[in-house]
Amino acid sequence: MILHVKAKIYLVIVSHQGIQMRSAFLVIFSMLSLSSVAGTFPTKEEWKCEKAMENTLSKLSVSLRGNWQRNSHSSTLPVYSHATSVVAEWIIVEKTFEGAESITLTSGEKKTRYDYKPDSGCSPSINITQLKKATRGLGSLEWLDDKALQDLLKKKPDGVLFIWSPHMKLSLISIAELRRAADGMGLPVTFAMDPIADQKKAKQQAEKYKIGDGSLRRVDSVELSMRNVLLHFPTLLVTRNGKICEKVQRGYRKADRFQAIITDIYGACK
Repeated sequence: MILHVKAKIYLVIVSHQGIQMRSAFLVIFSMLSLSSVAGTFPTKEEWKCEKAMENTLSKLSVSLRGNWQRNSHSSTLPVYSHATSVVAEWIIVEKTFEGAESITLTSGEKKTRYDYKPDSGCSPSINITQLKKATRGLGSLEWLDDKALQDLLKKKPDGVLFIWSPHMKLSLISIAELRRAADGMGLPVTFAMDPIADQKKAKQQAEKYKIGDGSLRRVDSVELSMRNVLLHFPTLLVTRNGKICEKVQRGYRKADRFQAIITDIYGACK
């Protein structure tokens, strides 16, 4: 399942085979496209209110000229995101069509937006919005939300998180290859699922491919959504010392390639 979002979205409502699913994760805060660039790099834009913006960012221990993930590579207006040291808390900087520049600090509970207008002296106007979790309509299905993610990082500080979909063949045949790779490295694998996958199909495929208990947990996490794990399935993340490593790996690989990729990501994770 690929999410291609063209506007600000805070709640995704999907109807799938008669079941209305309300996924409560914050998928993205501005334009997101499939050409989103993997990895991070300094913002090279000219920010007319850079001094005022840096003053705000310094309180969050972040610099505008540090390494940011660009989320709208094909967009006419840049949108950059940056993780903080807190799970599910992210910073987004962007330019608007009205000529303003903004910083948004978001978590699963609220978002705080600072708008800077160059023609008004760059003094920020601040708007705080409380975000409500949607009521889920899928019975007893478990969800991998940010609280569950935090618990996972404490229980399994070093490991692999694998996001899969029962609707994508390469996602399914990757599972055995990934397990061989992770087992050879002594790393535990945690599975989470496409949040809008068909429930019946998911159970069937989980049994067929022997994914195991907990594999039907659907992604419902601000942290994971901001890392663009829902662009394509499968998606692999590596954790080290209770921290999610920066690089995201997508797609099918043989066991030896998975092992090499995990080794590289783990080694680069600070």
